Amino acid sequence: MLDKSRMKDMQRQTGYSRDAVRSPEDYYITPPIATIELLKRERFEGVGWEPASGNGAIAKFFKDMMASDIRTDDDVYGEKGIDFLKEYREVDYIVTNPPFKLALSFMWHSMECARKKVALFARLLLLESKSRLKFFRKYPPIRIWVFSDRLSCIRPENKTTDAPTGIMCFAWFIWEKGFDGKPILDWILTDATPPKINFTVTTQPATTKSTCNYSGNCSYKNSEGNCTYTHDCKEKRK
Repeated sequence: MLDKSRMKDMQRQTGYSRDAVRSPEDYYITPPIATIELLKRERFEGVGWEPASGNGAIAKFFKDMMASDIRTDDDVYGEKGIDFLKEYREVDYIVTNPPFKLALSFMWHSMECARKKVALFARLLLLESKSRLKFFRKYPPIRIWVFSDRLSCIRPENKTTDAPTGIMCFAWFIWEKGFDGKPILDWILTDATPPKINFTVTTQPATTKSTCNYSGNCSYKNSEGNCTYTHDCKEKRK
């Protein structure tokens, strides 16, 4: 049976409790394993930006990534006092975990700023609501990576990775500019022990020689028409 303090914490995370006090600015720290698993599956090239950087939980995994946050306290990693929704910077990609209440606004603005790619970490219920459907119709994600584990976003006052198992389902939502097809959905089951990797270098998928029947734009198709994507794809025919 859950004790009262644990129950209240769960209610705060889900927004169920009417008298719950959420973290200021809706700020919850991304667990490191989330970004580690992202980099196992996605590649990012060029100039990147994390516009809701917080303490750098995501940005620190990327080499030379721009980082900013609307907050101005000493815990901010990167530029302070930058309101992403009022700031326009043209970059190659954006990787972020925005406040959930601003997720849709972040999605629209990210697609304006990013030339190539957007990766957004959010609760799976991001897929719901009529207002977000309008966005998804215009900009369908190319991939959705769903965490089978229930991850815990860390409350900043705790500042620990030893948070109890969460009760919400999180996913990485991936957009690539020019994609206009149906999303590929796959699952992530995190390792019991996070692997040791070089946190400053993004991993590159190995080149394969698989032909591709997809006629649209895809950043994983090389000049010879071969697919360099290393995961299952319904368009790929070996």
